[in-house]
Amino acid sequence: GIGTCLLFAMFCVFTSTLHFITVTQDNLGLSLKYLNLFYGVTVVQIFVFSVMVILSCDKVEKKAEEFIKTCIYIQASTGDENALALANLAKDLRPKFSAAGFFDINQRILPTFFSNLSTYLIIILQFKFSSL
Repeated sequence: GIGTCLLFAMFCVFTSTLHFITVTQDNLGLSLKYLNLFYGVTVVQIFVFSVMVILSCDKVEKKAEEFIKTCIYIQASTGDENALALANLAKDLRPKFSAAGFFDINQRILPTFFSNLSTYLIIILQFKFSSL
């Protein structure tokens, strides 16, 4: 499903970014510099796509919550039992997105993702500069 694809995309962004940082060197030939530029652009594209998907999943979850609250408000103001039944049905069918069941896909995953990525980038850069 979509969760497995999202998990794979996030893994690809994470590893591609780390690989791009560690492989890029100043003494590359011109053709390899263009290849690295293309690789960097591809990493950015995958990253932007992943962020768009994460934000879309979060928006769907928030709209579902808003729909449930609207149904409850309609039931409270009009006394319509169909609105309450619809709210209960929406609660049962509430959309939740997860990365293959490992973690939920919503806005709260972005700071964790950035934090982990920056931590590993710092470690890689320290290893790279200590070997000079």
